[in-house]
Amino acid sequence: MNLWKDRRVDSLHRVVLPREAFSLLGWTSDEVLEAEALLAQDALLLRAQNHPRPQCCACGGAQDLVSLGGRRWLCGACLAAANAASKA
Repeated sequence: MNLWKDRRVDSLHRVVLPREAFSLLGWTSDEVLEAEALLAQDALLLRAQNHPRPQCCACGGAQDLVSLGGRRWLCGACLAAANAASKA
């Protein structure tokens, strides 16, 4: 999931995270973040410490999640099943 493009690093090697990223993940401005360097993927992984991981409210899965607002999520499979059931 690409949350932003073309962010520049400042002279102190900092990057500002957009507010949309915090809202999407359910984080607050006082969140304590943990960073992990994934060298093989040339990536940086950020995790909120002591913050519950998002999961589907129907099946508990963690893949292909869609936000329902707040801290409620639905995975793609459950969303497709719900859409199919509503059309039947």
